[in-house]
Amino acid sequence: KNIVKLLPIGNNQLLAGNASGDIMLWEIKKVSDSYELVCKKTFSGHSDSITALALLPNSRFISASKDETFKIWNIDFGKCEKTFGREKVMPSSCHSILA
Repeated sequence: KNIVKLLPIGNNQLLAGNASGDIMLWEIKKVSDSYELVCKKTFSGHSDSITALALLPNSRFISASKDETFKIWNIDFGKCEKTFGREKVMPSSCHSILA
């Protein structure tokens, strides 16, 4: 699966979105003189390539996809909290959605 978006989130972790619509939480571990990536969680729900990832407060992140949806995810629980279709997200409401 081709990785199309990366988002470092601290604590030696990063989120990686792929062309299939999945997002993986990776932990970077040092092993001897090199590093390895360990997949900790997979977030599934998009049906097309990930186009954007952004960190939100309270252990959450938002993803956008070519499937024309945005999703808010809870990192700790590995679940989607809310899905927005393109027609349902209005610029004036974005601040209250993400607060």
